[in-house]
Amino acid sequence: MAILDGSLKFTGKLGNISFYKMSGTDKIIMRAGNGPSKKKIMNDPHFARTRENIREFGACSACSGRFRTEIRKVIPGRNIPCHNQLIVALKQVLKSNSSGERGKRAFLFSEHANRLVGIELVPNQPLYDALSVTPTIEISENEGSIAFALRGFNARSHLKNRNTFRYFRFIAIVLEMPDFSYIENRKTYSYAGDEEPLASNAYSEWFSYGDKNQEISLQVQISAMTTPSIVEKGKLMMFGVEFGVMAGGEILCAEKTFRGKIVAAGPGI
Repeated sequence: MAILDGSLKFTGKLGNISFYKMSGTDKIIMRAGNGPSKKKIMNDPHFARTRENIREFGACSACSGRFRTEIRKVIPGRNIPCHNQLIVALKQVLKSNSSGERGKRAFLFSEHANRLVGIELVPNQPLYDALSVTPTIEISENEGSIAFALRGFNARSHLKNRNTFRYFRFIAIVLEMPDFSYIENRKTYSYAGDEEPLASNAYSEWFSYGDKNQEISLQVQISAMTTPSIVEKGKLMMFGVEFGVMAGGEILCAEKTFRGKIVAAGPGI
């Protein structure tokens, strides 16, 4: 495998060499076409390790897809292009399960969701590039909620306004991830209890750079508390910001200004 560099960029096939774009980048990858057939890879004993890698990569990709799908449900229209970053982190979740059989290891989000902390939801627009303070987080087991707060927040000091947007608001998101295990009789991965990842969110009101904000507070209700479940889950806590413009007497979200980050993780409550 090699990367095509220079001013000449194209995709397709030239002889036995394929040229294609790598997902998530603009790089053109070159790969020789001669290699083992799919049938050989899936059946030959010499490719047992390869089959293990394929199974685990497929599980990572499925987890990443469900993660981004659930986030888009609670913040529709936002771009969440962190697939590659999630794949890397999800491999670490797998490796953290030292008792599992390679190729069939379970994703124990109830124990190792912290491996995903730090992922930028929009990698080319990191949250730290706009917001210089980190929210404090408090989990309330009695109320079934998670509170996010920016204490002593001052927009002029803590929020970069690169495109001179006058308005802004914050978003808090909590994603519940059930453990994801290999089911032998199905020959595939499935979430514990056949449950699915589920996201909840909260928006702040719109603020202006002229406001004298002392504290921003958002509270997210946890879905598992409204539908009690014995399934162990991990909680991924995300915080983001987006900017707005005044149009027709109301504030509208400016396109492609959302950026966010997984700021904390914890067990199910």
